[in-house]
Amino acid sequence: MSVRYAALFDKGMKALRASGRLARLLDGYGLSDWRKRVKAAP
Repeated sequence: MSVRYAALFDKGMKALRASGRLARLLDGYGLSDWRKRVKAAP
């Protein structure tokens, strides 16, 4: 069951990123997308 929830969460995060909604939500709290920070690290 947890694999199913993880897949739903992943799908939702991808949709939020693609639509730009995640960035708008995070901007409201003064935060940035952690995915970009993780990929930038060596």
